Amino acid sequence: MTPNVDIPEAPQTEELEQLIAWRREFHRYPEIRWTEYWTTSRIIEILEPMGFDLFYGRELYDRLNEEYGGSVLDDVSVLG
Repeated sequence: MTPNVDIPEAPQTEELEQLIAWRREFHRYPEIRWTEYWTTSRIIEILEPMGFDLFYGRELYDRLNEEYGGSVLDDVSVLG
């Protein structure tokens, strides 16, 4: 049995509306794991203009391998 509790609504701000829109956009285009190319590209398009330093693709794998001794994700065939 679920208790009868009033949960207040979160205030709707422009930022929250944008987050909701992005979430809906991401879920409109489902991708299989390790092939989230569209989603990754879209996230980069959103975050880079905000000033985030992002590492993706070969640079990400190189940094991970450097950090963890050269063995991270060596099995992934998409590295090329």
